[in-house]
Amino acid sequence: MPLTALARGGGRRPLASHLALLSFVLLAPIVLLAVALTHAYVEAEHDLQRRQAQEQAHVIASRFEQAMARRLAALQVLAEAPALDPLDAEAVGPQLQAVARLLGGSVTLQPPRPLAGVGDREALPAALATGIASVEQRVLRHHLPAVSDLLPMPGESGYAVLLAVPVLRQNELRGLLWLMLRPEAFLKTLAGVPLPRGWIGNLVDSSGTVVARSARHGDFLGQPTAFEAQRNRAGPSGTWTTTALDGQPVMLAYVMLQASGWRASVLVPLARNGGLQHSLLLLGLGAAGLIALAAGLAVLFARGLARPVRALAQAAHALGRGEPVVTPPASIEELHAVGTAMAAASIRLRARERALAESEARLARALKAARIATWEWEVTTDSLAGSRGREALYGRPAGTLRDLPGLLAATHPEDRDRLAQAMQGGRDPAGSGVFEVAARTVWPDGRIRWLQSQGAVMERGPGGEPLRLSGVVMDVTEAQAAMEREKLLVAEVDHRARNVLTVVQSLLKMSRADDPAHFAAAVQGRVAALARAHTLLARERWDGGELFALARETLGAHVESGHVLLRGRPVDLAAHAVQPLSMVLHELATNAAQHGALSRPPGQRQGQVVLSWLVQGGVLSLSWHEHHGPAVSAPGRRGFGLRVVENTITRQLGGQVELQWQTTGLICRLRIAADRVLRGAGTADDDRSLAGLR
Repeated sequence: MPLTALARGGGRRPLASHLALLSFVLLAPIVLLAVALTHAYVEAEHDLQRRQAQEQAHVIASRFEQAMARRLAALQVLAEAPALDPLDAEAVGPQLQAVARLLGGSVTLQPPRPLAGVGDREALPAALATGIASVEQRVLRHHLPAVSDLLPMPGESGYAVLLAVPVLRQNELRGLLWLMLRPEAFLKTLAGVPLPRGWIGNLVDSSGTVVARSARHGDFLGQPTAFEAQRNRAGPSGTWTTTALDGQPVMLAYVMLQASGWRASVLVPLARNGGLQHSLLLLGLGAAGLIALAAGLAVLFARGLARPVRALAQAAHALGRGEPVVTPPASIEELHAVGTAMAAASIRLRARERALAESEARLARALKAARIATWEWEVTTDSLAGSRGREALYGRPAGTLRDLPGLLAATHPEDRDRLAQAMQGGRDPAGSGVFEVAARTVWPDGRIRWLQSQGAVMERGPGGEPLRLSGVVMDVTEAQAAMEREKLLVAEVDHRARNVLTVVQSLLKMSRADDPAHFAAAVQGRVAALARAHTLLARERWDGGELFALARETLGAHVESGHVLLRGRPVDLAAHAVQPLSMVLHELATNAAQHGALSRPPGQRQGQVVLSWLVQGGVLSLSWHEHHGPAVSAPGRRGFGLRVVENTITRQLGGQVELQWQTTGLICRLRIAADRVLRGAGTADDDRSLAGLR
């Protein structure tokens, strides 16, 4: 909104209102501090009350668990007593009665079937029959003691809780010891925990039924607790506000009993907090009156300050329009300092505007000379903008490339998809938000220029989606041409190197030996293996090679025919390890073709070789395993090929070679330290490599 419109608008506030606001700001922290301290005191009281209630709940839970543990221990001692062999309830009746008096309940001994003394299961109430069956199933399944929930007994017998302990002999269930406890036994334990006045101790079984209550026990015995109380008991302990069974609001603190799934809780009435709330209300009314008095006094002082403030407002309007600022003298020192600062700011602002204009002109000239331009892309509106000269890089007039479709239309047809994918990748919320792409542009006169674009997300929406991308575009036609020339040079070097190898191969083929044909074939194969390794290195720009590609390149026809199977994950070899490993694989294949699994004549079933590798524990392990070949045995002396394998692995690469001649074929295992042969793990010494080759 323009300053003049703001000055004429109805949103102005007089100085008196600002002084009143200042008074409010000065007084408000004091009032808020008092309110905060009072509120903190109230919260501290509530927190102390919660902690005390939680501690009492822990005490109740501990007392109950100790009582239950004593009862279960007594039953387990009785279950292990030799007097129960054989299982005769009448014979051990005195012992059972003595234990019952000790534990405060009734004890029975029965085989693992429905509880005796209660009658036929079908005649029992459904809740009692279900509870007994649940306890029996848990004992029969796990051979461990089990505790039931509060169960209704037949007739007017009231309620009871059943404890079952298995009688085991050599891990075989022979019977069950049952202890029936009345709720009064738990009420006695609950009464032994002293609680503050008005607090209520509560004991609830796993189904949410009240087992014992320190107040009005008889009124709420056997009643289910509120749905909210059952829903909020997921954790081992906790507190929340709810309504008790008698209708009064309470704070409930509970502790879960892990062995039985019961809950011990303490109810604290909330009706005692009214006095604190009344104090907070009086404090708020007093603070409001104090703030009103301060606002009235502020209005009285505002009239003497209005005139110099209005003069400063007029000076600010002039500063915004870029005009010289002249402020009248003011009697208030601070206002006079503001006027003086505004006048000085006006002078500096005009000087900076002139410097900024000159800097922008220099930047535009530099970008034009370097054939670089900046651009911005508003993603939501598909709006492209940029610095002066951006369209000229595409051979288009200014103001023509305003959106992405126009930019793609100026791009070479073969590069449009790549440019579109790069820009779409830059706007991907899951991406890095940065992209770089080189594409050709076709000028209207048919000339083709290479342009390099780099961009990044500058602004994102609330959901992380890119809203604005910015970057630069530059003409890299000369650099691209230099790159093409470099590729041609590399290809020429590769061609010349292969010519040299061809010459060496031809010379060695003409060398004489005792068996010239065999010698020429052997030398030709080895030189050809070196040439294939050289080709692989050149294809990877002398940066190493992949082991699978090396094996496939070296073993060629054997792999294509299926007589050699390759097994292993991708492994990147260092450049110095490619040619030695190529020679090793060639010698193993030559040995297999002459003596091993690949040596059978045409028409007979050929054997098979499995070449597998694995990198584990910093070691590259290779296995050459021949199958279904002619029977072989360890030779009396190593041939030239196997000596090449052993010397190459042990001396040149510092590894180990293990040779096993099985009846089905040769097994050769190679182990080499990974840092000696893998790419990026280390480099080999040139002298050592040459020595290994010799």
